[in-house]
Amino acid sequence: MDINFNKSTNITWKPDNTLEVASSNGHVSKITGVSFANYLLVKDNPKLLKLIEKRAVSL
Repeated sequence: MDINFNKSTNITWKPDNTLEVASSNGHVSKITGVSFANYLLVKDNPKLLKLIEKRAVSL
């Protein structure tokens, strides 16, 4: 499952309960232990998405 919340960032949920956050600069952050239900909560919450984007870009 993929979502694009900013043209420069993409979040993908993997069946092994991992979120992959890819930014336009080529950096990919992996967040483990994320259930599909939590992914659904995050993908519809702009504030959480912004926090994830900031974290992904700052790593």
